Amino acid sequence: RLVGGAALKAYAHLLFSRSPLVGALLMLATLTVPRAFAGGLLSVLAALLTAWALDFDRESVLDGSHGVSALLLGLGVAQWFGLNPIGLALIAVFAPLSVLLGAALRSSFAASQLPVLSMPFLGAFFLLLGLCATTAVPYAAPGLALPLPPSLLKLLPAGLELLFSSIGSLFFLPRPDAGLIILIALAVHSRIAIVLAAIALGCCLLLRPHVPLLLDEGIFHSLAYNTAFTALALGGVWFVPSPSSFLLALGGVLLCVLITVGGIGPLGKLGLPLLIVPFNATILTILLAMRQRTHDRRPKSVDFAPGTPEQNLAYFRTRRARFQAPHPVPIQL
Repeated sequence: RLVGGAALKAYAHLLFSRSPLVGALLMLATLTVPRAFAGGLLSVLAALLTAWALDFDRESVLDGSHGVSALLLGLGVAQWFGLNPIGLALIAVFAPLSVLLGAALRSSFAASQLPVLSMPFLGAFFLLLGLCATTAVPYAAPGLALPLPPSLLKLLPAGLELLFSSIGSLFFLPRPDAGLIILIALAVHSRIAIVLAAIALGCCLLLRPHVPLLLDEGIFHSLAYNTAFTALALGGVWFVPSPSSFLLALGGVLLCVLITVGGIGPLGKLGLPLLIVPFNATILTILLAMRQRTHDRRPKSVDFAPGTPEQNLAYFRTRRARFQAPHPVPIQL
């Protein structure tokens, strides 16, 4: 039961959630491609076992946070390499490596209180791709692994099918059914979150006709899920939801667009995919920049244990009503 709960929370962490129900829905989304489901679950279990064997903090192990990057890595390996002996060997080596990278980054970022985000996944997966390139191990980015029924495709307008597939691409599942389940999980997690994601996706659709590069579906998929999660993180996770946080989220979306379009060329020359690099770069840039403010307001940062965007807003309002101050008084020696 403890292992199952930790695994579900690892899935839920991808949407900044701690809900086992959200985790179960995301696990269901990976079931649209059985090998992706198997690869993700095996990788999460390997990561949790590694964290337990290294005697990491019990709460962090049960919270599933050590399995988040490993989950993405397992999905990527299953979709790009398959679950043949090579794919299973890659999971056995690189899932534990993602745990080590995550622990090292948490130690490095502890003083600055910056989030690790999905950087352990990026470090492990880029190293994996570099290793496979030098050893001539073949791999291919996933397309639609299983064809969708024509009746289902007729129900979806072209724009929605593209957006759903883009969200599914975050899980290496560029399929509208997977993306739809992920969006349902996001709606279960938070109404504010789904509004922020919808704003970002709408911006992507508006930009697409004016940026020829975005006519490529693969590039548009990367842009869509990077901007959607950037808007969610800035508008409701690291800042208390408010009109000013929504404006900051919109600014983050624009910065994410610049990093996405500008990063394709340099990463392509290195033979590396864009993945979720723009999200990580955008969030860290904005969080560091916002620390230069003389007053922490408009938008107010979340300086307490974060929950859903609705919980963050409710806690902030309650604290302000009780203490008549928008932020705690800093006390130090």
